[in-house]
Amino acid sequence: LHEAGRFAEALAHNQPLLVDAQSAFGSAQDARLSGLINNLAQNAYELGDHPKAQQYLAQRLALGQALHDDDIVLDTLFQQGVLAHEGGDSALARSLFQQRVAIAHASGDDDLLAETEATLAELTEREQSR
Repeated sequence: LHEAGRFAEALAHNQPLLVDAQSAFGSAQDARLSGLINNLAQNAYELGDHPKAQQYLAQRLALGQALHDDDIVLDTLFQQGVLAHEGGDSALARSLFQQRVAIAHASGDDDLLAETEATLAELTEREQSR
């Protein structure tokens, strides 16, 4: 449904699915929930419900942090940063992108560090052109 652009239907289908998945997995902190929560955030975003999208992204970020999963955390911080930028909150967007750089730096992964620094630089360029 999500891939077909049927965002309202996808959201309506995935909301109860999240509850069922949490019950089936026996935890709200299971890595398998990340994709579903991300889809919910994207569906809410596409429907123009940015506060709800942010709520789902916050849930996904907490999941990634609890699991110590840098991939989930970095991707979620990026999405939150884009949402903040689009909402006009430059300071929050910059803070989120800087958090990504700090995580990449701590990981010791030079490629990841270069990627996060590049996205921060792109944000800076976009902010300056506003």
